[in-house]
Amino acid sequence: VPHSKLIDQTNTDLLNFIHQALNRPKKLDLLFRASQHHFQARKFHQKCDGVPHTFTVIRTEHGKTLAGYTPLLWNSVPSGHHS
Repeated sequence: VPHSKLIDQTNTDLLNFIHQALNRPKKLDLLFRASQHHFQARKFHQKCDGVPHTFTVIRTEHGKTLAGYTPLLWNSVPSGHHS
């Protein structure tokens, strides 16, 4: 999580927890930063669709930080189609 603006890089307990929970990945790559991509879902899917094993960190409008992991691929549904 070296490039995260949402995870406190000085909180070693949190960083250790994340790495342990993710089964100690060799590296983590930043794929998408909403603030840099103007919060556009289209840009998110351009960067993330087809990528498995992603760890997502979100800061809410109330200042809370949420995170989640999925081994599944991100996949956008074309407009007008339902899954």
